[in-house]
Amino acid sequence: MLFVATENVALGKLAVQSSNVTKSPASLAVDGDMETTSCTETSLEPWWSVDLGEPMTVDHVIVTNDKNVTSGELLIRSFTSLYDYLPLP
Repeated sequence: MLFVATENVALGKLAVQSSNVTKSPASLAVDGDMETTSCTETSLEPWWSVDLGEPMTVDHVIVTNDKNVTSGELLIRSFTSLYDYLPLP
């Protein structure tokens, strides 16, 4: 979830990811339902992206692991914003 003030600006936006696990497309991460999840195949550098439609200042980002995973494996190992790599205007 990406927030500007209290609004989830990623809700319903176009999301894509490096691969799809059956029935877990990227769009489930922005559907507003905390019970659905997106999931990529296991890989060295999986990625997930959302197009917010326009440039904006994001106040905070919430990224969570699937609460139903019982393996104990940390699914989110790192988080990097694309803006970490873009030059400032």
